[in-house]
Amino acid sequence: MLIKLKKSIPFSRRALPICLFKNVTAAPGNLAAATGYGIIFEGVKNIDSTLKKGFLPEDDMNFNRTTLLHETPLKIQDINHCKTFATNNKICAGGIMHGTTPGDSGGPLLLVRNNRWVQYGITSYGNYESVPNDVKKVSDRGVYIKVSAYCDWIKDKTSGDIKCQ
Repeated sequence: MLIKLKKSIPFSRRALPICLFKNVTAAPGNLAAATGYGIIFEGVKNIDSTLKKGFLPEDDMNFNRTTLLHETPLKIQDINHCKTFATNNKICAGGIMHGTTPGDSGGPLLLVRNNRWVQYGITSYGNYESVPNDVKKVSDRGVYIKVSAYCDWIKDKTSGDIKCQ
């Protein structure tokens, strides 16, 4: 979904347009950043939940609501790490205590290229796995939509006003 604003955003040193690149790539292990207004992970409710194999249900965790924008560094992962169907338009990223939470969907996954922020992905969905015997940590497995896969669509829907470089 693209949103058309009624008024232009006044850009400044603190508010700049994001770059969109057609051929941006990131290898597993590369660092990225995700931002969003999602809920904050506080801990796993029960130590026994940390011993289960597989995904940890959100009902087994405590979260705290916030109105603040948050940013977290995270590593790009091989798509198989996220245990999802591999496609050309998906990115897997995350790690222990580095990822997105409910409420972050639609936010950016960013890379730095040539000293500029580039939007690499859009937060879509994810899962958590427990860290054995640790109620204060989870392993995030976030799936992001690859923006470069939609460059032609973005150009078409904005009548050419927005193009990937």
